[in-house]
Amino acid sequence: MRLLRASAVTLVLTLLLPWCGGSATGPAPRPPLIGAAAWSGQVVDGMPAPDPDSADPSEIAAFFDRLRPRRAEALAERFPFVVGNLDGAPITLRYAANRRAIGLERDRLRAVAADPTATASVRDSARHTSAVYGRLAGDDRPILVFDPRGRGRYAEVHGDLERAEHIAVMVPGTGIGLRSFDPRSGHVGTPGEMAGDLAAAQRRLRPDSVTAIIAWAGYDTPQALGVGAATATHAEAGAVLLRRLVDGLHAARAARDGATDADVVSVDRTGTEGTDGAGTSPHLALFCHSYGSVVCGRAAAGLAVRDVVVFGSPGVGADTAAELSTDARVWAALGPQDWIRHVPNVRLLGFGHGRDPSSVDFGARRVPAARVAGHDGYLRDGSDSARWFARISLDLVTEPYRSSSNRT
Repeated sequence: MRLLRASAVTLVLTLLLPWCGGSATGPAPRPPLIGAAAWSGQVVDGMPAPDPDSADPSEIAAFFDRLRPRRAEALAERFPFVVGNLDGAPITLRYAANRRAIGLERDRLRAVAADPTATASVRDSARHTSAVYGRLAGDDRPILVFDPRGRGRYAEVHGDLERAEHIAVMVPGTGIGLRSFDPRSGHVGTPGEMAGDLAAAQRRLRPDSVTAIIAWAGYDTPQALGVGAATATHAEAGAVLLRRLVDGLHAARAARDGATDADVVSVDRTGTEGTDGAGTSPHLALFCHSYGSVVCGRAAAGLAVRDVVVFGSPGVGADTAAELSTDARVWAALGPQDWIRHVPNVRLLGFGHGRDPSSVDFGARRVPAARVAGHDGYLRDGSDSARWFARISLDLVTEPYRSSSNRT
């Protein structure tokens, strides 16, 4: 038995160690959000302010629903870093708070960059980051998440999130943070770029559809291919945040549409039911690229979404779609030139993410990807997967694509 165990360990390490350079740590500890301490002592209209970390998004939605608009706006003005990141808060209020927060942080960094007492490296870093923030703050961009702590978290919306009938969430893989979110950062496969490509594909199919795509860099991704990417530590932490995002979208929509304490909000596990008050829940789909599919795999159980699409995936932490415990349709795409094909699909001793979700045995609906170039080309114009992703995001697919071929 010991010999078998030792042989298994040796085999796993032999397969995975070539992919395990870089940092072995999970997400770094984070200091409190700017203003969080003062926020925690607030009592507004007789109600204590909800805890940003522990309050359920439905509680946050109910808190803001009971506030007079002027009170809510004052909170966003005074505590922009907190309000802008509260899942369940009104969408337009979060946009306003994050515009203010990113402007404040940009101005602070510009002052650091001009400080002659700071070291050259500190000034250079501040100058570069303030320029990134300046680009992100421009053109009145709808920013849903802005958190400058650590490598940063950020989410931006393409479309009309308030009115959208179809909402897609783009969940990225390794190496994505505030500095690498924007396509102009030089980083390939950015969520901002993929969201823009999906929006263009949607317009080609249904130019009149009311849609929104959230480019979500809202978790601490592994910095690069390494031990962090070979384990689920980052994914488990990211899954908690992804679940809060989805729950917050439904809660904010229900509150906006008039749900009260007496209403029973009944978003079903597939996200297709409405509320028992006014309004309906949108069709919601997750698009999970590379390591982002590991995050989605950890978040999927019982999540109120209609579709989960994984592409360029190293595995989702399960060996079958049924193990995800979701009523959502599960889709998978893997291009013929994607280097992720060479990552071992094992799961042992905390390393690896399990079976290839595009394999027949996994049981996902398989998306055609024969014309996909590389690891980051799934949404580019001309790829067969881009059109299918647009159809899925618009809920236009009634029969799944089935292929007799397997991953080879």
